[in-house]
Amino acid sequence: MIPTDLAHTYGEHVAAQLRVWQGLLADMQVDGVLVAAGAEIMRFREDQAYPFRVNPYFKAWLPLLNRPDSYIWIDGDSERPLLLYFQPQDIWHKVEPLTDSAVLDAFEVAVCSDHSTVLQHLPALHYPAYIGAPEHCPFASARINPAALLTALDFRSAYKDGYQLECLRRASARAVLGHRAAARAFSAGSSEYGIHMAYLEASGQLEEDLPYGNIIALNEHSAVLHYTQKSRQQPPQRRSFLIDAGASAGGYGADISRTYSTSEDKFRALIEAMDGLQQQIIASIQVGASYVDLHLQAHRLLAGVLRDAGLVTCSAEVCLQEGLTSIFFPHGLGHLLGLQVHERGGWLHSASGEQVPPPPEHPYLRLTRPMETGQVFTIEPGLYFIPALLQEARCDKRARLLNWPLIEQLIPCGGIRIEDDIAITREGVENLTRNAFAAADLENATG
Repeated sequence: MIPTDLAHTYGEHVAAQLRVWQGLLADMQVDGVLVAAGAEIMRFREDQAYPFRVNPYFKAWLPLLNRPDSYIWIDGDSERPLLLYFQPQDIWHKVEPLTDSAVLDAFEVAVCSDHSTVLQHLPALHYPAYIGAPEHCPFASARINPAALLTALDFRSAYKDGYQLECLRRASARAVLGHRAAARAFSAGSSEYGIHMAYLEASGQLEEDLPYGNIIALNEHSAVLHYTQKSRQQPPQRRSFLIDAGASAGGYGADISRTYSTSEDKFRALIEAMDGLQQQIIASIQVGASYVDLHLQAHRLLAGVLRDAGLVTCSAEVCLQEGLTSIFFPHGLGHLLGLQVHERGGWLHSASGEQVPPPPEHPYLRLTRPMETGQVFTIEPGLYFIPALLQEARCDKRARLLNWPLIEQLIPCGGIRIEDDIAITREGVENLTRNAFAAADLENATG
Protein backbone atom coordinates (compact mmCIF):
# COMPACT_ATOMS: atom_id res chain seq x y z
CA MET A 1 0.00 0.00 0.00
CA ILE A 2 2.72 2.47 1.04
CA PRO A 3 5.97 2.11 -0.94
CA THR A 4 8.90 1.32 1.33
CA ASP A 5 10.83 4.42 0.28
CA LEU A 6 7.86 6.62 1.24
CA ALA A 7 7.16 5.07 4.64
CA HIS A 8 8.90 7.84 6.61
CA THR A 9 7.32 10.75 4.71
CA TYR A 10 3.95 9.00 4.90
CA GLY A 11 4.24 8.87 8.69
CA GLU A 12 5.04 12.58 8.73
CA HIS A 13 2.04 13.20 6.46
CA VAL A 14 -0.37 11.40 8.80
CA ALA A 15 1.04 13.14 11.88
CA ALA A 16 0.75 16.57 10.25
CA GLN A 17 -2.76 15.84 9.06
CA LEU A 18 -3.78 14.73 12.55
CA ARG A 19 -2.61 18.07 13.96
CA VAL A 20 -4.63 19.96 11.34
CA TRP A 21 -7.80 17.96 11.93
CA GLN A 22 -7.47 18.19 15.71
CA GLY A 23 -7.08 21.93 15.44
CA LEU A 24 -10.22 22.19 13.33
CA LEU A 25 -12.17 19.99 15.74
CA ALA A 26 -11.10 22.19 18.65
CA ASP A 27 -12.05 25.38 16.81
CA MET A 28 -15.48 23.96 16.00
CA GLN A 29 -15.96 22.40 19.45
CA VAL A 30 -16.33 18.93 18.03
CA ASP A 31 -15.14 16.08 20.25
CA GLY A 32 -14.43 13.65 17.44
CA VAL A 33 -15.23 12.76 13.85
CA LEU A 34 -15.80 9.40 12.17
CA VAL A 35 -14.80 9.30 8.49
CA ALA A 36 -16.35 6.54 6.42
CA ALA A 37 -14.57 4.85 3.53
CA GLY A 38 -18.02 4.30 2.05
CA ALA A 39 -20.07 1.25 1.20
CA GLU A 40 -20.76 -0.72 -1.92
CA ILE A 41 -23.91 0.35 -3.76
CA MET A 42 -25.92 -2.45 -5.26
CA ARG A 43 -27.29 -2.15 -8.77
CA PHE A 44 -31.05 -1.97 -9.04
CA ARG A 45 -32.58 -5.46 -8.78
CA GLU A 46 -29.21 -7.16 -9.13
CA ASP A 47 -26.90 -9.00 -6.79
CA GLN A 48 -23.80 -7.09 -7.96
CA ALA A 49 -22.46 -3.72 -6.86
CA TYR A 50 -21.24 -0.73 -8.80
CA PRO A 51 -17.43 -0.25 -8.79
CA PHE A 52 -16.48 1.06 -5.37
CA ARG A 53 -15.12 4.59 -5.04
CA VAL A 54 -13.69 5.51 -1.66
CA ASN A 55 -14.71 8.71 0.15
CA PRO A 56 -11.96 11.29 -0.62
CA TYR A 57 -11.91 12.51 3.00
CA PHE A 58 -11.06 8.94 4.02
CA LYS A 59 -8.57 8.57 1.20
CA ALA A 60 -6.80 11.70 2.49
CA TRP A 61 -5.52 9.55 5.36
CA LEU A 62 -4.43 6.40 3.55
CA PRO A 63 -4.72 4.79 0.12
CA LEU A 64 -7.07 2.03 1.27
CA LEU A 65 -9.09 2.05 -1.92
CA ASN A 66 -10.83 -1.32 -1.84
CA ARG A 67 -12.03 -1.82 1.75
CA PRO A 68 -15.61 -0.51 1.96
CA ASP A 69 -17.23 -0.27 5.41
CA SER A 70 -13.95 0.78 7.02
CA TYR A 71 -13.73 3.97 9.09
CA ILE A 72 -11.20 6.37 10.59
CA TRP A 73 -11.80 8.00 13.97
CA ILE A 74 -10.10 11.26 14.94
CA ASP A 75 -10.52 13.05 18.25
CA GLY A 76 -8.67 15.77 20.11
CA ASP A 77 -6.79 13.55 22.54
CA SER A 78 -5.36 10.66 20.54
CA GLU A 79 -1.72 10.59 19.48
CA ARG A 80 -2.67 8.51 16.44
CA PRO A 81 -5.89 8.23 14.44
CA LEU A 82 -7.88 5.02 14.83
CA LEU A 83 -8.42 2.89 11.72
CA LEU A 84 -11.42 0.57 11.91
CA TYR A 85 -10.43 -1.96 9.30
CA PHE A 86 -13.36 -3.97 7.98
CA GLN A 87 -12.33 -7.58 7.49
CA PRO A 88 -15.41 -9.81 7.34
CA GLN A 89 -15.45 -13.57 7.21
CA ASP A 90 -16.30 -14.04 3.53
CA ILE A 91 -16.42 -17.27 1.52
CA TRP A 92 -17.09 -15.44 -1.76
CA HIS A 93 -14.38 -12.78 -1.89
CA LYS A 94 -10.76 -12.51 -0.87
CA VAL A 95 -10.34 -10.16 2.08
CA GLU A 96 -6.73 -9.27 2.78
CA PRO A 97 -5.53 -8.69 6.35
CA LEU A 98 -3.85 -5.36 6.99
CA THR A 99 -0.08 -5.97 7.05
CA ASP A 100 1.37 -2.68 5.79
CA SER A 101 3.95 -1.62 8.36
CA ALA A 102 3.78 2.10 7.51
CA VAL A 103 0.02 2.12 8.11
CA LEU A 104 0.31 0.03 11.28
CA ASP A 105 2.90 2.51 12.60
CA ALA A 106 0.78 5.56 11.75
CA PHE A 107 -2.58 4.32 13.07
CA GLU A 108 -4.13 2.55 15.95
CA VAL A 109 -5.88 -0.33 14.21
CA ALA A 110 -8.99 -2.26 15.19
CA VAL A 111 -10.24 -5.06 12.95
CA CYS A 112 -14.03 -5.24 12.57
CA SER A 113 -15.54 -8.48 11.32
CA ASP A 114 -19.09 -7.15 10.99
CA HIS A 115 -20.87 -3.81 11.05
CA SER A 116 -22.23 -4.22 14.57
CA THR A 117 -18.74 -4.08 16.09
CA VAL A 118 -17.81 -0.60 14.80
CA LEU A 119 -19.25 1.36 17.71
CA GLN A 120 -17.62 -0.96 20.25
CA HIS A 121 -14.24 0.54 19.39
CA LEU A 122 -15.32 4.19 19.78
CA PRO A 123 -15.64 6.31 22.92
CA ALA A 124 -19.13 7.09 24.19
CA LEU A 125 -19.84 10.56 22.84
CA HIS A 126 -23.11 12.42 22.97
CA TYR A 127 -22.99 14.07 19.56
CA PRO A 128 -19.97 13.17 17.39
CA ALA A 129 -19.38 14.32 13.82
CA TYR A 130 -19.52 12.05 10.80
CA ILE A 131 -18.19 12.47 7.24
CA GLY A 132 -19.65 10.26 4.55
CA ALA A 133 -22.91 9.18 2.99
CA PRO A 134 -25.60 9.78 5.66
CA GLU A 135 -27.19 6.38 5.16
CA HIS A 136 -23.95 4.69 6.24
CA CYS A 137 -23.58 6.58 9.53
CA PRO A 138 -23.49 4.08 12.42
CA PHE A 139 -24.41 6.67 15.09
CA ALA A 140 -27.98 7.16 16.26
CA SER A 141 -27.29 10.91 16.31
CA ALA A 142 -24.36 12.80 14.85
CA ARG A 143 -23.36 16.02 13.14
CA ILE A 144 -23.45 14.61 9.63
CA ASN A 145 -21.06 16.28 7.18
CA PRO A 146 -20.68 19.55 9.11
CA ALA A 147 -20.34 22.24 6.45
CA ALA A 148 -17.73 24.30 8.30
CA LEU A 149 -15.44 21.30 8.74
CA LEU A 150 -15.76 20.14 5.14
CA THR A 151 -15.17 23.66 3.84
CA ALA A 152 -12.01 24.06 5.91
CA LEU A 153 -10.74 20.67 4.72
CA ASP A 154 -11.54 21.51 1.10
CA PHE A 155 -9.62 24.77 1.35
CA ARG A 156 -6.56 23.11 2.89
CA SER A 157 -6.53 20.21 0.45
CA ALA A 158 -5.08 22.53 -2.21
CA TYR A 159 -1.72 22.48 -0.39
CA LYS A 160 0.35 19.31 -0.81
CA ASP A 161 3.12 18.08 1.46
CA GLY A 162 6.16 16.05 0.42
CA TYR A 163 4.40 12.69 0.55
CA GLN A 164 1.45 13.88 -1.50
CA LEU A 165 3.66 15.54 -4.09
CA GLU A 166 5.69 12.37 -4.53
CA CYS A 167 2.47 10.40 -5.10
CA LEU A 168 1.50 12.90 -7.77
CA ARG A 169 4.90 12.55 -9.44
CA ARG A 170 4.48 8.77 -9.54
CA ALA A 171 0.98 9.09 -10.92
CA SER A 172 2.36 11.27 -13.73
CA ALA A 173 5.10 8.74 -14.47
CA ARG A 174 2.55 5.94 -14.76
CA ALA A 175 0.24 8.03 -16.94
CA VAL A 176 3.08 8.92 -19.31
CA LEU A 177 3.72 5.23 -19.97
CA GLY A 178 0.12 4.97 -21.09
CA HIS A 179 0.29 8.13 -23.18
CA ARG A 180 3.35 6.91 -25.05
CA ALA A 181 1.66 3.58 -25.76
CA ALA A 182 -1.54 5.33 -26.88
CA ALA A 183 0.40 7.51 -29.33
CA ARG A 184 2.05 4.42 -30.79
CA ALA A 185 -1.32 2.66 -31.10
CA PHE A 186 -2.77 5.69 -32.90
CA SER A 187 0.15 5.74 -35.34
CA ALA A 188 -0.36 2.00 -35.95
CA GLY A 189 -4.00 2.57 -36.93
CA SER A 190 -5.82 1.30 -33.84
CA SER A 191 -9.42 2.16 -33.06
CA GLU A 192 -10.36 4.26 -30.04
CA TYR A 193 -11.04 1.07 -28.13
CA GLY A 194 -7.68 -0.39 -29.16
CA ILE A 195 -5.86 2.79 -28.13
CA HIS A 196 -7.61 2.71 -24.77
CA MET A 197 -6.63 -0.91 -24.15
CA ALA A 198 -3.02 -0.12 -25.07
CA TYR A 199 -3.11 2.70 -22.53
CA LEU A 200 -4.36 0.45 -19.75
CA GLU A 201 -1.79 -2.23 -20.50
CA ALA A 202 1.17 0.15 -20.58
CA SER A 203 0.15 2.07 -17.47
CA GLY A 204 -0.61 -1.12 -15.53
CA GLN A 205 -4.17 -0.16 -14.69
CA LEU A 206 -7.65 -1.64 -14.78
CA GLU A 207 -10.64 0.53 -15.63
CA GLU A 208 -11.50 0.91 -11.95
CA ASP A 209 -7.97 2.12 -11.17
CA LEU A 210 -8.26 5.18 -13.41
CA PRO A 211 -8.81 8.51 -11.64
CA TYR A 212 -11.39 9.34 -14.32
CA GLY A 213 -12.73 7.79 -17.50
CA ASN A 214 -10.21 8.08 -20.33
CA ILE A 215 -11.08 10.38 -23.23
CA ILE A 216 -9.80 8.66 -26.39
CA ALA A 217 -11.10 10.65 -29.34
CA LEU A 218 -10.37 10.36 -33.05
CA ASN A 219 -11.23 13.06 -35.59
CA GLU A 220 -14.40 15.05 -34.84
CA HIS A 221 -14.94 13.14 -31.59
CA SER A 222 -12.24 15.32 -30.03
CA ALA A 223 -14.63 18.28 -30.24
CA VAL A 224 -16.79 16.56 -27.59
CA LEU A 225 -15.19 17.82 -24.40
CA HIS A 226 -15.98 14.73 -22.32
CA TYR A 227 -16.16 12.09 -25.04
CA THR A 228 -16.07 8.59 -23.50
CA GLN A 229 -17.61 6.19 -26.05
CA LYS A 230 -14.38 4.59 -27.40
CA SER A 231 -15.58 3.34 -30.76
CA ARG A 232 -14.31 -0.06 -31.90
CA GLN A 233 -14.70 0.94 -35.53
CA GLN A 234 -11.84 2.64 -37.32
CA PRO A 235 -12.88 5.82 -39.14
CA PRO A 236 -12.55 5.81 -42.96
CA GLN A 237 -9.97 8.58 -42.70
CA ARG A 238 -7.73 9.21 -39.71
CA ARG A 239 -7.07 12.91 -39.18
CA SER A 240 -6.47 13.58 -35.50
CA PHE A 241 -6.28 12.07 -32.04
CA LEU A 242 -6.97 13.71 -28.67
CA ILE A 243 -6.21 11.82 -25.47
CA ASP A 244 -7.12 13.02 -21.98
CA ALA A 245 -6.08 10.23 -19.62
CA GLY A 246 -4.56 9.85 -16.18
CA ALA A 247 -3.29 7.39 -13.63
CA SER A 248 -3.29 6.97 -9.87
CA ALA A 249 -0.58 6.45 -7.27
CA GLY A 250 -1.39 6.29 -3.58
CA GLY A 251 -4.88 7.57 -4.35
CA TYR A 252 -3.57 10.73 -6.06
CA GLY A 253 -4.31 11.27 -9.74
CA ALA A 254 -2.53 12.58 -12.81
CA ASP A 255 -4.52 14.38 -15.51
CA ILE A 256 -2.72 14.71 -18.86
CA SER A 257 -3.93 15.65 -22.35
CA ARG A 258 -2.21 15.58 -25.71
CA THR A 259 -3.34 16.00 -29.33
CA TYR A 260 -1.87 14.53 -32.54
CA SER A 261 -2.37 14.99 -36.28
CA THR A 262 -1.72 12.46 -39.02
CA SER A 263 -0.52 15.07 -41.52
CA GLU A 264 1.81 18.03 -41.80
CA ASP A 265 -1.17 20.32 -42.23
CA LYS A 266 -2.88 23.37 -40.79
CA PHE A 267 -4.25 21.34 -37.90
CA ARG A 268 -0.77 20.17 -36.88
CA ALA A 269 0.40 23.78 -37.07
CA LEU A 270 -2.44 24.68 -34.69
CA ILE A 271 -1.35 21.92 -32.29
CA GLU A 272 2.16 23.33 -32.26
CA ALA A 273 0.82 26.83 -31.70
CA MET A 274 -1.31 25.66 -28.79
CA ASP A 275 1.62 23.81 -27.27
CA GLY A 276 3.65 27.02 -27.41
CA LEU A 277 0.73 28.97 -25.93
CA GLN A 278 0.47 26.53 -23.05
CA GLN A 279 4.19 26.71 -22.31
CA GLN A 280 4.06 30.50 -22.38
CA ILE A 281 1.26 30.46 -19.80
CA ILE A 282 3.19 28.08 -17.53
CA ALA A 283 6.29 30.26 -17.79
CA SER A 284 4.28 33.22 -16.48
CA ILE A 285 3.07 31.49 -13.29
CA GLN A 286 3.97 33.55 -10.22
CA VAL A 287 3.28 32.94 -6.55
CA GLY A 288 0.54 35.28 -5.37
CA ALA A 289 -0.84 35.98 -8.84
CA SER A 290 -4.46 35.21 -9.65
CA TYR A 291 -5.33 32.05 -11.54
CA VAL A 292 -8.20 34.03 -13.10
CA ASP A 293 -5.63 36.37 -14.67
CA LEU A 294 -3.82 33.32 -16.03
CA HIS A 295 -7.06 32.16 -17.64
CA LEU A 296 -7.63 35.57 -19.17
CA GLN A 297 -4.05 35.56 -20.47
CA ALA A 298 -4.81 32.27 -22.22
CA HIS A 299 -7.68 33.94 -24.06
CA ARG A 300 -5.47 36.88 -25.07
CA LEU A 301 -2.85 34.50 -26.44
CA LEU A 302 -5.49 32.41 -28.17
CA ALA A 303 -6.78 35.51 -29.95
CA GLY A 304 -3.32 35.84 -31.50
CA VAL A 305 -3.28 32.16 -32.51
CA LEU A 306 -6.68 32.51 -34.18
CA ARG A 307 -5.53 35.63 -36.03
CA ASP A 308 -2.25 34.13 -37.16
CA ALA A 309 -3.97 30.95 -38.35
CA GLY A 310 -6.51 32.94 -40.32
CA LEU A 311 -9.48 31.56 -38.41
CA VAL A 312 -10.70 35.10 -37.73
CA THR A 313 -10.78 37.99 -40.16
CA CYS A 314 -10.11 40.68 -37.56
CA SER A 315 -7.30 41.77 -35.28
CA ALA A 316 -6.49 39.90 -32.08
CA GLU A 317 -7.84 42.86 -30.10
CA VAL A 318 -11.21 42.77 -31.86
CA CYS A 319 -11.26 38.98 -31.60
CA LEU A 320 -10.98 39.27 -27.83
CA GLN A 321 -13.43 42.14 -27.51
CA GLU A 322 -16.11 40.33 -29.52
CA GLY A 323 -15.76 37.14 -27.50
CA LEU A 324 -14.58 35.02 -30.43
CA THR A 325 -12.08 33.10 -28.30
CA SER A 326 -14.89 31.58 -26.24
CA ILE A 327 -16.30 29.95 -29.37
CA PHE A 328 -13.11 27.93 -29.66
CA PHE A 329 -12.15 27.68 -25.97
CA PRO A 330 -15.31 27.34 -23.84
CA HIS A 331 -13.94 25.64 -20.71
CA GLY A 332 -11.67 26.82 -17.91
CA LEU A 333 -7.88 26.85 -18.10
CA GLY A 334 -7.53 24.22 -15.39
CA HIS A 335 -8.35 23.05 -11.88
CA LEU A 336 -6.88 21.91 -8.60
CA LEU A 337 -5.55 18.34 -8.67
CA GLY A 338 -4.96 15.76 -5.97
CA LEU A 339 -7.13 13.07 -4.43
CA GLN A 340 -9.86 14.15 -6.82
CA VAL A 341 -9.27 15.03 -10.46
CA HIS A 342 -11.35 18.18 -10.08
CA GLU A 343 -10.45 18.84 -6.48
CA ARG A 344 -12.95 20.79 -4.44
CA GLY A 345 -12.08 24.21 -3.10
CA GLY A 346 -11.15 25.92 -6.35
CA TRP A 347 -13.41 28.88 -5.60
CA LEU A 348 -12.61 29.04 -1.88
CA HIS A 349 -10.46 31.96 -0.78
CA SER A 350 -10.45 31.17 2.94
CA ALA A 351 -10.92 28.23 5.26
CA SER A 352 -14.04 29.91 6.63
CA GLY A 353 -15.83 29.61 3.29
CA GLU A 354 -15.34 32.88 1.43
CA GLN A 355 -15.85 32.14 -2.27
CA VAL A 356 -14.89 34.03 -5.41
CA PRO A 357 -16.82 32.70 -8.42
CA PRO A 358 -15.39 32.98 -11.94
CA PRO A 359 -16.13 35.98 -14.17
CA PRO A 360 -19.63 35.77 -15.71
CA GLU A 361 -18.19 35.46 -19.21
CA HIS A 362 -16.10 32.43 -18.13
CA PRO A 363 -18.55 30.41 -16.01
CA TYR A 364 -16.76 27.06 -16.35
CA LEU A 365 -13.50 28.15 -14.72
CA ARG A 366 -12.99 25.83 -11.73
CA LEU A 367 -10.12 27.73 -10.07
CA THR A 368 -10.17 31.38 -8.97
CA ARG A 369 -7.67 31.30 -6.10
CA PRO A 370 -4.29 33.00 -6.00
CA MET A 371 -1.47 30.64 -6.94
CA GLU A 372 0.53 29.69 -3.85
CA THR A 373 3.38 27.45 -2.81
CA GLY A 374 2.17 23.90 -2.21
CA GLN A 375 -0.63 23.97 -4.76
CA VAL A 376 -0.96 21.50 -7.63
CA PHE A 377 -3.19 22.38 -10.57
CA THR A 378 -3.56 21.78 -14.28
CA ILE A 379 -2.94 24.08 -17.23
CA GLU A 380 -5.07 22.93 -20.19
CA PRO A 381 -5.89 25.48 -22.88
CA GLY A 382 -7.95 24.23 -25.80
CA LEU A 383 -9.00 25.09 -29.32
CA TYR A 384 -12.06 23.21 -30.60
CA PHE A 385 -14.36 23.21 -33.59
CA ILE A 386 -17.62 22.45 -31.77
CA PRO A 387 -20.61 22.45 -34.15
CA ALA A 388 -23.10 23.72 -31.56
CA LEU A 389 -20.97 26.76 -30.65
CA LEU A 390 -20.12 27.48 -34.27
CA GLN A 391 -23.79 27.34 -35.22
CA GLU A 392 -24.59 29.92 -32.55
CA ALA A 393 -21.90 32.20 -33.96
CA ARG A 394 -23.29 31.79 -37.48
CA CYS A 395 -26.54 33.30 -36.29
CA ASP A 396 -25.24 36.50 -34.71
CA LYS A 397 -22.88 39.38 -35.42
CA ARG A 398 -19.78 37.27 -34.81
CA ALA A 399 -20.35 35.43 -38.09
CA ARG A 400 -18.79 38.22 -40.17
CA LEU A 401 -15.52 37.95 -38.24
CA LEU A 402 -14.94 34.23 -38.81
CA ASN A 403 -13.22 32.52 -41.73
CA TRP A 404 -15.90 29.94 -42.45
CA PRO A 405 -14.19 28.10 -45.34
CA LEU A 406 -11.15 27.38 -43.15
CA ILE A 407 -13.29 26.50 -40.14
CA GLU A 408 -15.31 24.02 -42.19
CA GLN A 409 -12.08 22.49 -43.44
CA LEU A 410 -10.93 21.92 -39.84
CA ILE A 411 -14.23 20.78 -38.27
CA PRO A 412 -13.49 17.09 -39.12
CA CYS A 413 -10.31 17.34 -37.01
CA GLY A 414 -12.35 18.06 -33.87
CA GLY A 415 -10.17 19.94 -31.45
CA ILE A 416 -6.97 20.40 -29.49
CA ARG A 417 -6.19 20.16 -25.78
CA ILE A 418 -2.72 20.29 -24.21
CA GLU A 419 -2.74 19.65 -20.46
CA ASP A 420 0.10 19.51 -17.93
CA ASP A 421 0.04 19.04 -14.14
CA ILE A 422 1.86 21.84 -12.34
CA ALA A 423 3.20 21.99 -8.76
CA ILE A 424 4.41 25.15 -7.07
CA THR A 425 7.18 24.09 -4.70
CA ARG A 426 9.61 26.05 -2.55
CA GLU A 427 12.12 25.65 -5.38
CA GLY A 428 9.74 27.08 -8.00
CA VAL A 429 7.31 25.83 -10.62
CA GLU A 430 7.57 22.09 -11.30
CA ASN A 431 5.95 20.65 -14.41
CA LEU A 432 5.11 17.12 -13.28
CA THR A 433 3.94 16.14 -16.75
CA ARG A 434 6.85 17.36 -18.87
CA ASN A 435 9.31 16.00 -16.32
CA ALA A 436 7.67 12.59 -16.52
CA PHE A 437 7.76 12.60 -20.33
CA ALA A 438 11.44 13.62 -20.27
CA ALA A 439 12.30 10.88 -17.76
CA ALA A 440 10.48 8.25 -19.82
CA ASP A 441 12.26 9.35 -23.01
CA LEU A 442 15.64 9.27 -21.24
CA GLU A 443 14.99 5.78 -19.93
CA ASN A 444 14.02 4.57 -23.39
CA ALA A 445 17.14 6.14 -24.89
CA THR A 446 19.49 4.60 -22.33
CA GLY A 447 17.61 1.33 -21.83
